[in-house]
Amino acid sequence: MKFKRAFLMEPHRFEIHEVEEEPGPGEVMMKVASCGLCNWELNFWDGNLNFMGYPHKLGHEFAGTVVKLGPGCTKFKVGDKISAVARGFGGFAEYRATPEACCEKLADNIDPKYALGKPQKCILTVLRATAPQAADYGVVLGCGPMGMWCIQALAGNYLAGLIAIDVDDAKLEMAKGFGATLAAEGGVRVFCAAYRLAPENRYPAALDDALESYQYLLKKGYAAHQILLCGESAGGGLIYALCLKLRELGLPLPCGLIGISPWTDLTESGETYETNREADPSMTKELLEFYAGCYTDDARDPLCSPLFGDLEGLPPSLLFVGGDEVMLDDTRRLHEKLLASGCKSRMLIAPERWHAYVLYNLSENMEQDFSEINRFLTKVLSPAKSLRWMRLDNAAKIYPAAKRRNWTNFFRLSATLTEPVDTDVLRTALDVTVRRFPSIAVRLRRGVFWYYLEEISKAPAIEEDKSYPLVHVPFDDVRRCAFRVLVYKNRLAVEFFHAVTDGTGGLIFLKSRRKIDHMQPHSALFDKIASNRGRIF
Repeated sequence: MKFKRAFLMEPHRFEIHEVEEEPGPGEVMMKVASCGLCNWELNFWDGNLNFMGYPHKLGHEFAGTVVKLGPGCTKFKVGDKISAVARGFGGFAEYRATPEACCEKLADNIDPKYALGKPQKCILTVLRATAPQAADYGVVLGCGPMGMWCIQALAGNYLAGLIAIDVDDAKLEMAKGFGATLAAEGGVRVFCAAYRLAPENRYPAALDDALESYQYLLKKGYAAHQILLCGESAGGGLIYALCLKLRELGLPLPCGLIGISPWTDLTESGETYETNREADPSMTKELLEFYAGCYTDDARDPLCSPLFGDLEGLPPSLLFVGGDEVMLDDTRRLHEKLLASGCKSRMLIAPERWHAYVLYNLSENMEQDFSEINRFLTKVLSPAKSLRWMRLDNAAKIYPAAKRRNWTNFFRLSATLTEPVDTDVLRTALDVTVRRFPSIAVRLRRGVFWYYLEEISKAPAIEEDKSYPLVHVPFDDVRRCAFRVLVYKNRLAVEFFHAVTDGTGGLIFLKSRRKIDHMQPHSALFDKIASNRGRIF
């Protein structure tokens, strides 16, 4: 079908041209009612971003009504009101064909003129990915307009706490008014470091800020083996550059690195910069060349492009990258070089995914990705160690001696949920709990004269609750793990051997809780960094 579309011919000059376009497989044709004016478009308008050349079609978030369906479309029908965040531009037009996967249906009472795609898509992605339930905690990183909308959407879900993180104190105060609690409890504490950006602040400003943040954590009493670095895109390259700088200065390295689509080669020498040019909806080689020129004059400097550095001795890495990224080779070559240097590295390539896809919380990838992250955290933050033995007091010794088939000396805590228990989520929760409170993951051991509790390295397997509560627990099971987790449909239960929770066992648990609170500032106290490089909550 023929229609009119706006083209930017040069900075500050549009022309209207007639084009012909049909929806392809899996695409819908929309009659455009509104199109957002994003900062991207303003940069193109002013000529600050000209990597795509002229003439250039603009507009990547728009809304309207479906007028035609391409082959294989099943999500919508003609007449549906939808909004979209497109893979590519072209929304400043009478009509626009876009993949149905990029679209969301609007409610009948919403006028497409006032329903831009990006805010709605982001909020729906957050709600669908997190599926918030009562007593959950939520975290929003960044309190700009999109972050505030997400805070508003999450604040009405009876969350136990809604955490907002930002480097701007004024935005944090505003976030409180939108429903954020600014309090956190979790398996790990998060320090979000803000670093100066190019082109106003060129290399080495970002690296200097990252180094200052790391040194701050060391000064606060965090040991290097308690620190794990995570970065995305340019931040992913920065964490590897930071490790090279730490090694150069003789400072201890962190325990692990998580790179999400890390940009490690500012020379763009990988093959996928060309082979994935048409597949990557989020990034182009020309744009990255522009960014690299804004950052440094020497793109081969290992502290700018860590792929060209000596990676020997770096900590274990977990790498995520999309199969359609132009920067796919950056991650692939980094992984290969880490292995060749004797470092541990695991790489996950998600087919048909784009740059930094992990941050989009896609339902198809989320379960695997975050399970991998949790396993990695458990592995690097709780490395193999000599297991502690804890001698039981006299009261606790009674329980093993008095144990009978009809009296197991276990007690039970159970809860009935409104939905069936998700065992994958429960598995992750158990791993986090054991990582934070290692003293509950113990087994009963018998010495020559005494009984002992001995730490074990991981939580027990999740069992199906097949019989009545507190069914007989064989003594051999207690010697493998002194508690067990049971699930039946929407009922969840945990059964503890008495010696874990009273007498010496209970005291050890309380001491471990106190130790953690001493080492990690309480969530109600905001520890502000004097350098203003970040905030920790």
